Amino acid sequence: METRWFQISSRTITRMLLGFYLLAWVFPTIRLLLIGAHASASWLELILSAIPDMAILLMYSATALAIHQQVGWRKFIASFNGIDKMFLVFVLFNVLWGAWRANDLVIAGYGFRLTYFATGFYLIGKLLAADSDTRIENFLKNFFLLTVIFASLSWLIYFFYPEVNARMTAIMGGQELAYFIIRMSAFVWSPTVFGTLMAMAATWFLYRAYHDLDAANFICFAITFSCLVMSVSRGPILAYTITFVMLAVLFHKNYKSNLAALLVMGLALFFIDWYLALGGKLFYWLLGSTFDTLSLREGLSRVELWERSFAAFVANPMGYGLGKAGHVALRFTDTTTGPVVIYATDGWFLKIACETGIVGLILYLVAAAAYFFRAAKFVWNQRHTVVTFILIIFLQVNATAVVSNTLDYFPFITLFWLLVGFSAQRVYHYQS
Repeated sequence: METRWFQISSRTITRMLLGFYLLAWVFPTIRLLLIGAHASASWLELILSAIPDMAILLMYSATALAIHQQVGWRKFIASFNGIDKMFLVFVLFNVLWGAWRANDLVIAGYGFRLTYFATGFYLIGKLLAADSDTRIENFLKNFFLLTVIFASLSWLIYFFYPEVNARMTAIMGGQELAYFIIRMSAFVWSPTVFGTLMAMAATWFLYRAYHDLDAANFICFAITFSCLVMSVSRGPILAYTITFVMLAVLFHKNYKSNLAALLVMGLALFFIDWYLALGGKLFYWLLGSTFDTLSLREGLSRVELWERSFAAFVANPMGYGLGKAGHVALRFTDTTTGPVVIYATDGWFLKIACETGIVGLILYLVAAAAYFFRAAKFVWNQRHTVVTFILIIFLQVNATAVVSNTLDYFPFITLFWLLVGFSAQRVYHYQS
C-alpha cells in the first residue's frame, strides 16, 4: 500500500522544474568562481561540476515515480504516438550508433551528456500533458518571470557594474567578447546562450501581449528584447525576427498589440543606439554580417568552419562517432584520439551529421518535420493555445541551430525538449 506523503503530482514536478532552472541560471557563475573554466582536476571539482547533471537525474527519478503512480509504465508507453516514437528512434539510434562509431566510451559519454542527456525532458512534458494546459502555462509564466529577473540584473551589471563582467571574463581566461560593444551575457557568460534565452522570453511576453494588453507584458517584453539586442547574437536576433513576423501574421487582427510591439522594439533599439553612442552601427552590422554569411563570403570564420565541417562529413558520411565533433571534440580530444571534427561548433545540423552521419541527421529531420506539420495544422485552426507559442519556439531554436549548436546548450536546452514533448501530446489529444 502506497503512502500518501510520497505521492508525486504534476504540481510537484513543475515546482521541481522551476528549482532546476533557478539552479541552471546561477550555476555557471558559481562554477566559475569556485573552479574556473578549466576541466575538473579532482573528484571534488568533478562532483561540483556535475551538480546540474545530478539535478537532472533527480528530475528523471521523480518523473519515473510519478508515471508509476499516476498512469503506470505500461499504459504510459502504450500511449506513445507517432511523433514520440520518431524522436525516440532518433535518440536511441544516435546514442548507440554514435557510441559504436566513436570507439571511445569516455568521449562518447561527454557527447551524450551534451546533446542527448536532456532529451529525457520530452517524457516529462508528455507526463504534464495529461494535465490541463493551465499547468504548463503557469510553469511558463513563472519560468519567464525568473528569466526577466536575471535579465534585469544583467542590465544592472552591464551598465553600473561592468567590472563584474570583466572579472568573470578574466576567470574564463579570455577577453570580453565584443563587436562594437561589449556583448551582454551575465550569469550564463555566453552571449549566444544568453541571446537564445532572451529571444525565447521576448517571444513569450509578445505571445502573452496578444492575449492581454497589460503593461506588465510590454515592460517584460522591452527588458528581454533589449537584452537580446545587447547580446549582439546574430542567430537568436534573426530567429526572433522571423518568429515575430509569424506571430504578427497569426494574430493580424490584434493590430493594437502588433503596433505596441513595434513601438516597444523601435524605442528599445533607439535607446540602445543613443545611450551607447553607436551612430547606427548596430543596424549596419546586423544587415551587413547577415548578408555576408548568407552569401557565404570567403574570409568569414563561420563560413570557413562550415566548409571544413561539410568537407569532413563528405569524407565520412556515416559519422565519426558521438563526441567526435563540435564542442566536445574541441575541448576533450586531440590527434591521438583518432579522426575528429573540432570545427563543427557553429551549426548543430552539421555537427550531428559529422557525429552520427547522414542517417542520424535524417532521423532528426523526419521527426522534426512530422512534429512541425502536425502542430502547424493544429495551430492554424486553434491559435489561442500554448501550442502556438511552443511551435514558434520550436522553429526559433531550429532556425538558430543552423548557425549555432543551439541544441547543445546544456542544461537550458532541456526546456526545448520539455515543451516539444508536452506539445506533441496535446496536439494528438486535441485532434482526437
